[in-house]
Amino acid sequence: MKKIALFMLILIYSPLFAQVLKVEKETVVHEKLNLEKEDVGIYKDIDIGSILFKEIPEISISRKGIFVSEIFLRGYGRENINILIDGTRVYGACPSGMDPSSFFIRSPNVRGIKLVKGIEDIQNQGSLGGSIQVLTEEPETEKTFFETSITSGSFGYSTLNLSANLKNLLFSFISEYSKPYETGEGKRVTEYPQGNAAYQDRYINKKALDLKETDIKFKTDNLFISATYFNANNVLYPYLLMDSLRDENKRLNIRYIYKPEKVRFNLYYSSMEHDMRDTYRKSAVDWTNGVRSSRGYMMRTVATSKVYGIKIIKDWKNVETGIETFKRNWNADNELMMIKNSGMIPNVNNFNFGIFASLRKSINSFSIKTGVRFDYVSSKVDLSKMGENRNLYGSYYDEVKLDTDFNYLSGYMKGEKKLSRNLKAGISIGQSVRFPNPQELFIALVRPMSKPNWVGNPFLKPTKNREIKIEAEWRDFTEKIDGYVFYSDLKDYIYLTRIDGIKPAMSYKNIDAYIYGGSVSSIFMVGESFFLKAGISYQRGKKKEGLDKDLVEIPPLKLLASLTYEKGDFSFIIEDIYSSKQENVDNQLNEVPTDSWNVVNLKLKYQKSGIGITIGVDNLFNEFYYQHLSYLRNPFSTGTKVPESGRFLYLNMNLTF
Repeated sequence: MKKIALFMLILIYSPLFAQVLKVEKETVVHEKLNLEKEDVGIYKDIDIGSILFKEIPEISISRKGIFVSEIFLRGYGRENINILIDGTRVYGACPSGMDPSSFFIRSPNVRGIKLVKGIEDIQNQGSLGGSIQVLTEEPETEKTFFETSITSGSFGYSTLNLSANLKNLLFSFISEYSKPYETGEGKRVTEYPQGNAAYQDRYINKKALDLKETDIKFKTDNLFISATYFNANNVLYPYLLMDSLRDENKRLNIRYIYKPEKVRFNLYYSSMEHDMRDTYRKSAVDWTNGVRSSRGYMMRTVATSKVYGIKIIKDWKNVETGIETFKRNWNADNELMMIKNSGMIPNVNNFNFGIFASLRKSINSFSIKTGVRFDYVSSKVDLSKMGENRNLYGSYYDEVKLDTDFNYLSGYMKGEKKLSRNLKAGISIGQSVRFPNPQELFIALVRPMSKPNWVGNPFLKPTKNREIKIEAEWRDFTEKIDGYVFYSDLKDYIYLTRIDGIKPAMSYKNIDAYIYGGSVSSIFMVGESFFLKAGISYQRGKKKEGLDKDLVEIPPLKLLASLTYEKGDFSFIIEDIYSSKQENVDNQLNEVPTDSWNVVNLKLKYQKSGIGITIGVDNLFNEFYYQHLSYLRNPFSTGTKVPESGRFLYLNMNLTF
């Protein structure tokens, strides 16, 4: 393992190695997108989080469900980054985060992904630590063609993708299905939860995912309309006390460009319906067989989330100005034994209005980018949806507050200098801000016996990220190496805490903290047929107060390396992912250390005349390992760490005609 890690470091820091060999094939590196369709298309995964984890050093994941992953960027996750689909905000409804935004993006529908790593995304409110902007497939208006792709793999895994491009119209359908995977020690992933959280014997090998997505898109020179229906059933979550029986997402996106005045309009809508229960767990037995009830579950949460938004951007010569406004609604009701937690998240409405402007100017070898943004944000509870839990806030706070609002400024400045024909360096400094979400402000959950309640904190302040980043990039025709270091000073960082009252409760508080780290990535050709990629990323998070100074869920050092051999219609890829041991954990939140691990993946691909065949194996050596983010899933966590998949074989076939 150490030899592999050393090899990866050599690849990262030794682009000169490529120069001593003959280079005849030119590789063009895209200036704007971090990943294009060809990058995401080489994987068996259609979960975009898993693909980004294998491609981008700064990306880490927590596997919410067996085939559902939440994305972390440089240690920032959940509401601290934005994940946008064609500019559309998509918010999940689950209080435990079963349905992160990345769940609703399946890779066959992706044409490109842009990552903003830091404070420079002023167009989208809430990009505290960065943003992941996904662009989906659009109709090719001059062509008519059909495409189908089928994948079959271990543990009953299968995917189907059908699409028809009829000039201005694009129709597509995606299906994904799987049984629970086996880990490196040969056990089903559903065998790890214990006690009442354990799966009933008849559900140990139940289907773990049954997903369907249908898209219809229309495009002209000025207009783009996209409608999506996403439906996932029986998604298993061994990390949590419940599983999802239904996740239903509906999206509508309308973009219009008024070319004479260079004005872009983006209007969007997204709704989410989520139903999670413990139906498949041992905790539900007495509530199914009539001992206590025959309703089929001991606990259940039904939640909905909606967002309506519009963004208008005007392009000038070197200036871009815009307006973003959106309304977000979140409601959740819970049943827990005989407790009725109506208004667990009490139909909260968040309203945001923001204006922004950015400037880009180049003078000889020096360029400057700067942006500024002003936001007004308000959040308010719907009293009619609260039920008896409206009294819960008074048990923990001297004052009951059911609405809040803020206004604030954010912005940045970045300067870049071209030092030579191949080398440039830059520095950026500024502040990004994100507003507390409805759960952090107003969740109200009563739990039985000695288990702590869960209560929001309506007195939370927005989090400010004051960041400085220094970066450099060297590139030639067929090689590129870039890297950066950053320091983020976090003022009023929103963090989990335990508070006292009639009985203990979990809540949120503002703390002061900081995150620092860096990353280096390289890509280059070696000879006529070999292509090398490698990257390294490290970040560390610290509190400025308290006994335990480590921030929770900060990824350890990560190394990536891949070697691609291309000859004619064939290509072969060997990929290595290494994660170091995570010892810097927050013991006060019961975070535990995670051992290091190393995984090797192989792919063999044939592509010719619209026919493609890929044979692959993930986790070639059947490594038994855990993602370091695989245990903390409040408020319905089992407290059980669940391992990742063992050796996984698959075959993909695609046809375009």
